[in-house]
Amino acid sequence: MLLAGPFIGVLTVVAFFLASCSWIPEAAEAYREAEEERRSSTGRSGALAVDVVPVVHRSWVEKAGAMCAEVPPAVIAAQIEAESSWNPNAVSSAGAQGISQFMPGTWATFGRDENGNGVSPFDPADAIMAQGRYDCQLAAEIKQMQSGTWRMRCFNEAQGRLMVPPVAGEVRGEILDLVLAAYNAGPCGVRVHRGIPPYAETVRYVAKILKLMEKYAAPLPAPVDDPVAAGDFVSNVLRIANAQIGLPYVWGGGSINGPDNGSRDRPNAAGEIGFDCSGLVQFVFYQATKHLPAEKRLIMSAPANAQAQYGTPVARGDMQAGDVIAYRNRGTSVYSHVAIYIGGNRIIEAPSDPLYVRISPTSIYDNMEWMIRRYSAPGYTGPV
Repeated sequence: MLLAGPFIGVLTVVAFFLASCSWIPEAAEAYREAEEERRSSTGRSGALAVDVVPVVHRSWVEKAGAMCAEVPPAVIAAQIEAESSWNPNAVSSAGAQGISQFMPGTWATFGRDENGNGVSPFDPADAIMAQGRYDCQLAAEIKQMQSGTWRMRCFNEAQGRLMVPPVAGEVRGEILDLVLAAYNAGPCGVRVHRGIPPYAETVRYVAKILKLMEKYAAPLPAPVDDPVAAGDFVSNVLRIANAQIGLPYVWGGGSINGPDNGSRDRPNAAGEIGFDCSGLVQFVFYQATKHLPAEKRLIMSAPANAQAQYGTPVARGDMQAGDVIAYRNRGTSVYSHVAIYIGGNRIIEAPSDPLYVRISPTSIYDNMEWMIRRYSAPGYTGPV
């Protein structure tokens, strides 16, 4: 259930929850089990396992999960199951409405018309996208808390006083865990307790979402323990590409040596280190072959349009994991984006919106023209 208001009211959140502020051992154990399972799991990503999401909601879940790196599609789907079991007409006893269970006060801030038929929490498109916006707002607030730049003052009823904003390092925990806790208990609940609040309901909620993420997260490409010994070109490509997920998008960023802060004529003003789309592809394919003699390493130019000319063309129906897909707007001649196909109708890309390396469904580029290229096994070093 989403509490009222974009920022939970200074004088309400703590008082509301202290009535049920009891740390129940079963809830704590559920969270510990979910946390241990997450830390030990290396086979799933935050990308969506589309087969387990109702088809009518898939595109909206993917779009909502692309708004910020901290809240991927699998989290959006897990929250929906926990909140409403995918029932767009759900209404809770507390008055939360729709598939994402918005309270009216929160909906007034985050609800928008996403499909041209009016704004409603009972419209799945509107609700799911609002959920993504709210989650990402919470993620931004949590990051501010942890960096000491959050400016909201929260009332601690147990101490009978307003608390000053937290200093850097005071609020601790995984960002996603704290986002989920804030989603359930409000940002002030997280701030007052300097982490996940010890409310049984909140602890259970965080544990439940972490557990459900396993259901909704797509498998990662299989890792390769020893790329040199394995000698599997495609496996190396997938392993290296997957390792870059979550890095920032930086215009002109990346080279055969790794992420950087962008091209010399347009460096990243924020000083972030990352990739743009073609820099990612250039890095991945060089790294997959760098153990070979110099004349057999795969080295290519960085622009996406140039990468669309490397290798050999492949029909869409014959795509295989490790192929490169270049995209251009229909009616234009220049390919402006490039990504690595990883199988299962998914790609790894460094898009400019949202600004991070991620796994995406191929369907998000169905409105563009594709050029699919297969770069040869190690030894190929130039365009055809």
